[in-house]
Formats: sequence, C-alpha cells, structure tokens
Amino acid sequence: MQQIEDYCQHLLDTGRKKSSVRVYRAMLTTCIRTLEEDGMETDAAKIGEREIYYLVSHLDMSEATARAYIMTLDGMIEHCTGHGIVKRMRILWNRPNRHRIFITTDDFARMYSAADIRGKVVLVLGAFMGLRRNEIQQIKLEDIHRDHILIHGKGHGEKGMMVRQPMPIEVREIIDRYIRWRNSLPGKDRSDNRLIVYQDGGEIRHYYDDGGALSMMVRRLGQQVGVDVTCHSLRRLYATNLYYGVNGEGGCDLATLKDLMRHASVNTTLQCYIDVREREKDENVRKLGASLGAVLNINDTFTQLQPDD
Repeated sequence: MQQIEDYCQHLLDTGRKKSSVRVYRAMLTTCIRTLEEDGMETDAAKIGEREIYYLVSHLDMSEATARAYIMTLDGMIEHCTGHGIVKRMRILWNRPNRHRIFITTDDFARMYSAADIRGKVVLVLGAFMGLRRNEIQQIKLEDIHRDHILIHGKGHGEKGMMVRQPMPIEVREIIDRYIRWRNSLPGKDRSDNRLIVYQDGGEIRHYYDDGGALSMMVRRLGQQVGVDVTCHSLRRLYATNLYYGVNGEGGCDLATLKDLMRHASVNTTLQCYIDVREREKDENVRKLGASLGAVLNINDTFTQLQPDD
C-alpha cells in the first residue's frame, strides 16, 4: 500500500485536488485488494497483463467504472516504472459477451448460513432488494422505514438520486436484529449514521470510504462455502428470482422488473441480470409440446406412406 500513498502524494504535488486524490486512493486500494485476495501480483513494477485481465473480469462494478479503476492503476504503474501497460493491451471494452457471475438460491442459502449478522444484512439487501454495493454502503439509519428503504444511487430518474424501494418484512426483521447488535458496539461512533459499520480500534466507522471492503466480505463468504460470487451476483439473483418466480409462483413482468432494477432500458435487465435456468427451459419446452400435441391431435391414425416408385 506504500506505493499507493507515494503515488497519491505525487498527485498532490502536481496540483491534484485533495478530494480527487481521495477518490484515486480508494480506486487503487480496491484494485490492489482484489489482486491480493487471490494471490495475484500487487507490486506496480510486476503487475502485468495477467493481473489486468483478472481485474477486467473480477472488479465488482459496471464495465465503465472498472475501466476508470484500471486506467487509474495504469497511471500508478507508469509513475513507478516509466511505462503503462493497459493502452498497449488494446482491451476491447463493452463486449456483449462479457462474463457475468450468477449464483443460485442454494448458493445464497449456503452463504447466508455462514455469514455473521452484518454479512446477513449485506446479503439480503443485495438478493432480496436488488441493491448495488454503493447503495448498501450509503444507507443511513434514518433511511430505513417500516416497509421500505430510501435508496441513494444511480438510476433513480431526473428528479433526484433517491428512490423508495419496497422492503419485505423478512428483510426488516434481519435489519432490526443487526441494528440491536450495532447499538451494542462500544467506542466512539464515527459512522455518519450509516447502517453498515465496522470497528476500527475504539471507533465505529462506515464502509463508504473503502469501496472494495463490502465486495471482499461477500467474496470471502463465497470462498468459505465454495461459491464464486460478487456483490453484483446478489443483484442478479434478485432479478432472476423475480423474473421466473419462486417456489412455483408466477414471475414478474418485464416492465415492473425494469423499474425495480432501476434500469433505463429493459434490454439491460434482460441481457445482464437474468440467468438462463435449465429447469425453466425444459418446462417451457414441455408446455410447448403439450400445446402443439393438442393442436395437431397426435393420437390420430397417420396415413401409411407408400414406397416411392
């Protein structure tokens, strides 16, 4: 992490604003921690194409945001070594076949069983309410109401960056348990009244300043139970379960699902967030066969074909 501090000091020395440098520090920290978590190279002088391609696939954010993070890392690499590597790699961004990590309800259940109370809240906010990582980080205690949460983030329309997201009673019960635990924490509260917090010595702090921390929490939970997962996988599970329905109950129509996901286009919902389930494929093919069978009346006696002359 010393390389990050040295690079940030260089940015300050060359006239960058402190607020901008704080953002760069958080972006670089996320990149380095993502590499470090899976034993990849983290020394700027040794980071190569393997590490960059790994970040392209594993940074838990939109592709446009991931590109900004990776280009910031390339700036640090160039500062430390005299040359960057990302530009010469000629990465093709915005590919339609970008790898996206989906999980099943069973995967989620295993992770939930292994999580502590804070982890359980993060998991249900993602999988039961479809919240993005940054939205989870920004929730304040006063945003939580009996049957909804006020969510701050992108995709909430021209009238502002806030939306009223419906909350299942089961999620509220888990949040209530977590808040009771949160209120029992000793130390000076420096959380800015945000919901998701951690203890740093004698202080209670929030995760918003460290964008990668919640991602690491979710990935570690997945590793404990053998599930490949990111924070956004929870949001994809939310969309997939709503689309197909749960426990045999009917699914959600696409117009409603698009609004619940807070997408500008239904194409984004369909292409990026709904998993293809083999069971549903088989069931729909079976239904099609039954329907065609009734139309064709396949029990009729077929006319015997005569050999060709």
